[in-house]
Amino acid sequence: MNSELVAIRSMKDKDPIQDRPFLVKDKVKGMGKNGKPFLSLLIGDKSGHIDARVWDRVDELSELFETGDIITIKGQVQVYLNRKQVIVHRIEKPNQDDFTKADFMIEGKKIDVHAYYSELIQIVNSLKSSAIKQIILDSLN
Repeated sequence: MNSELVAIRSMKDKDPIQDRPFLVKDKVKGMGKNGKPFLSLLIGDKSGHIDARVWDRVDELSELFETGDIITIKGQVQVYLNRKQVIVHRIEKPNQDDFTKADFMIEGKKIDVHAYYSELIQIVNSLKSSAIKQIILDSLN
């Protein structure tokens, strides 16, 4: 993924989005109060995810992609009810082989499992009730 792209977590109200790739995490068709269909998307990159709305050509654009696909979007960031969302003007589905889904997955923190386990054992060993201590130790082993 292009490192020059603005991360989702850094996007601001009214920021334009030009042919930016995102991973589609969820896709739901809905019906607005005005009786017109809309498409609600949850799109993401390594920094997080953001809601996106398609108001025009809903059926046509919905047929282009599925959840789990990489899509490129042209649109604009908007704050609605104190939450950022993307108003989508155009969607395209690029060649999926040009992307690696790992490029769009949130990076997790590396944790030291052994350190946490040692800390847990210390806490269990500090319990006063030997019966409860033994039950917990047996369930951990």
